[in-house]
Amino acid sequence: MIFEPLFQIGRAGNMNRMDPVTEFDGDPRGIAWMMEPPLKSATYVMGIDPALGRTGWNRYSRVREDLKTNNGAIEIVRLGREYWDKEGNPQRTPDIQVCEFAAPIDPFELGFVANILGRLYAGAEEDQCEAILEVYPGPGGMTMRQMVDLGYTNLWRWQYYAELNPGQSKSIGWNATSKSVRDLYVKATRHIILKRVQIVSPYLVEEYADARMNDAKGYAESPSNESGHGDRMRAFNLALWAGNKWDMEIERTQEQVTTGKVIDYQASDMTMEEIQEHWGMSIG
Repeated sequence: MIFEPLFQIGRAGNMNRMDPVTEFDGDPRGIAWMMEPPLKSATYVMGIDPALGRTGWNRYSRVREDLKTNNGAIEIVRLGREYWDKEGNPQRTPDIQVCEFAAPIDPFELGFVANILGRLYAGAEEDQCEAILEVYPGPGGMTMRQMVDLGYTNLWRWQYYAELNPGQSKSIGWNATSKSVRDLYVKATRHIILKRVQIVSPYLVEEYADARMNDAKGYAESPSNESGHGDRMRAFNLALWAGNKWDMEIERTQEQVTTGKVIDYQASDMTMEEIQEHWGMSIG
């Protein structure tokens, strides 16, 4: 597929196409990796994991200490298409990773990047794909505020249960707690293991491979991946969470139902004791 050489989104900035031969030096940070061009008919969701980063960071001002700084990360996923199989059962094609960005930039600058990428991958939405970002306890509130200032309003809201009836909260964004991060990791890894999503980025694969369970916190992270810290993984998990509506979905399973021969005990000549004995055997 052919990509446009330049993408420009109003006053929010622009992205220039990189020459992979002369400009790429093996460091993936600060590059928007687009695995496929945006499709107007597709449905996309964007996961964002902001970090404090370093104000003014760019690929021309990198230093070795940058590798110890958490990345602000963006992951965009094209959601699978629902269809019916030959037996009439509902099925869905796998979700696919289509875009990735990670760099140790501050949360305000990450908002500018998210505004560009979310509008490029608007897909079936009018002009913005849905964006889910961690707003607590990190600096995500500043990223969200920057995106709103740029006119980006298609932001995910937390869903909650009330006697199995999901409702929408008034707060925008995802809050990281020991329970929510644990559930996020468990649901996302299950989605991956069941081959319901296709990961393209080798840098994201590296973070998943490096993830280890932190018993003190109750969830997995990438403590030994100096250049990643699990930021891509968190952003990707968030995109899967919002795209698959895991906060309001009850996973259903298909079980074969069989019926047996119905016996009219009232019309039989069986005694009450024989009926009770036969009934007990039929349900055993």
